[in-house]
Amino acid sequence: MTSNCLSGHNSVHFARGTLRWPSVNITKQIKTAHGWRNVALTRDARRRIKWTVGSGRYIIEWRENGRRQRAAAGVTPAEALEAQKRKRLELGAKESGLEISGLEEEDASIPLQKAVETFLKDIKTFRKPLTHQKYEYVLELFAEHAAPKSDARDIAPEDIKKFLAWRKSKGLDPGTTLYTDRVILHNFFNKLGIDNPVKKVPRLPKFRKRPVAYTNAELQKFFGKCDDWERAFFSNIHFTYHTTGAIKNGQMQSGSNKWQATGGTGKFKGINGSGTCTGTGNADGSTTWTCTGTYSFPK
Repeated sequence: MTSNCLSGHNSVHFARGTLRWPSVNITKQIKTAHGWRNVALTRDARRRIKWTVGSGRYIIEWRENGRRQRAAAGVTPAEALEAQKRKRLELGAKESGLEISGLEEEDASIPLQKAVETFLKDIKTFRKPLTHQKYEYVLELFAEHAAPKSDARDIAPEDIKKFLAWRKSKGLDPGTTLYTDRVILHNFFNKLGIDNPVKKVPRLPKFRKRPVAYTNAELQKFFGKCDDWERAFFSNIHFTYHTTGAIKNGQMQSGSNKWQATGGTGKFKGINGSGTCTGTGNADGSTTWTCTGTYSFPK
């Protein structure tokens, strides 16, 4: 039994009368391509809820003064049932004119670190390993940066802005890295079913950096270190790459790619080749790549 549940040590006293139990339903909100949508929970032949594992958040619904009311009820079945129980007790006592005393105040706190751990379990289950790695790094970094605040409900838009500004001060790009940071934080707070502080932080424009264009002086310096074969190889062959890697603190730790030679000029016209590379991050922020493969020329 969790700390949120009614325990045997609570003393609940009722005035004389009959306690009526109003109807409080549990529904679920799921994310679709068009936003959040409320769906009814599946029930068995005995009208018992058939709980399923998956993303989404629970909502309790009831009618008060003829109007439908809703409230967040957590992200687990236990949290939803506890919210339903408390609301039924509250409404029943109110409608029957009964007095309830000794009921401990519900602990509605949302520990930030615990919420991050729970959210990451879903990401690890339903998303790709690299996506989980990105979410884990950003969310744990944010929880550390948000200290001494430890309750997710206390996080304000200013905390999000300060975190993104701090990340930018480390030289990270607003249009790529910080754009992703904001998306991750937005998805995390959306999952909690509370007022999302990220919604009040302006969206960052997404863009990709243009490929680095080296100056003639830089190219001359590079080719000056090459022998005749290497100089001809790098200056006349067209390559394409598909790279994946593990990034920590904005620097690549390890990576791999598949390369393909798609043609060339001069003596390398018509070249065809492919291969793979493995990369290892260095302390100075650079990456050392080791490549293998085969190539051939047209006959």
